[in-house]
Formats: sequence, C-alpha cells, structure tokens
Amino acid sequence: MNHDDLLDLAAVYALGALDDAERVTFEQHLPGCAACQDELAQHRATVDRLVQTAAVEPPPHLEAEIMSAIAGTPQLAGEQDHHATDGPPVRLDDVRRRRRLTQPILAAAAMVVIALVGLTQLLGDGPSGLEVVLDSPDAVAIELPMTGAADADGTVRIVSSATRGQLAVVAGELEPVAAD
Repeated sequence: MNHDDLLDLAAVYALGALDDAERVTFEQHLPGCAACQDELAQHRATVDRLVQTAAVEPPPHLEAEIMSAIAGTPQLAGEQDHHATDGPPVRLDDVRRRRRLTQPILAAAAMVVIALVGLTQLLGDGPSGLEVVLDSPDAVAIELPMTGAADADGTVRIVSSATRGQLAVVAGELEPVAAD
C-alpha cells in the first residue's frame, strides 16, 4: 500500500469504518506521518461538526410546493447527460408524436427497398442464387427419390457449393398436394 492509499484511508478511519487489517496498517503508519495526521484531524473535525448538526423539520407547506413545481415542469425525453446538445429541452409528447409519424414512414421505405431488391433479382440479367449454386465448379449433387403415397413419386436434388457456402434443394416431378 503506497502513501496515497494510506492518506485516502484517513477519512474512512475517522468514521471508524476500516476493516481490522486496514486499521492496523493505518495505525502503524500514522505516528510517523505528519500529512496523514493532518488529514485525519481535518476529517475528525468534519465528523464532529456533522454529529452536532441538529435535524430541522421542514415547514409543512414545502412538500406541496415542491410537488407543484415538479408537476409544472416539462419533462425531458430520456436522461440528459454530458453529451446532450445545447438546444432547448425536448418535450416527451413531441418525441412521441415524431415517433408515431416516423415509424410508418420507415416501414414503408423498408417495404419499397425490399420490393426493389426483389424486382432486381427477378428482372435482372444476373444469375439467381439457385443458378449460382447449380453452376458452381465445385458443386456436389445428390439425387434422392421421393416416395410416399402410391401416387406421390418424384425426385429431390440437393446441390451444395463449399466455396460459396450455399446449398440448393430442387424438387421435381412431384404431384400437387390435395387441399383439405
């Protein structure tokens, strides 16, 4: 334990809150250190002043005044921290109104982007994801017969490409499933 650590213990020692090991270490150091003696004296004086301070009963109207002031104060959206802007406080109902307007707009924008990506895939000149896997030079295929009911024969072809990290499943010659 260095001197700064021991100096920090003076306040806790003055409160009588050190554990036994720290108390013994501090008491062994204290007689030979004027800085720690001065620090301890200041903390003991502060503790004595705090002990002598009498509790004062607040006036009965104080709680009502404080609660009224809180009720009349616009509440901020979220906690303000040291990163807050220098602008005016933001009212919570303004944030909620903006959120109600922004969320549907963002959802609509996302739908448009998804539709455009889908159309690009359908109408584009490039190969589809299925074609990319099927045409990969390292493609490995397994063809399995699908047998179930007497009239439900068909084939399933599983193709994988290790370099692309993709797998494709192609089913063919299957009978349509009867609607219940």
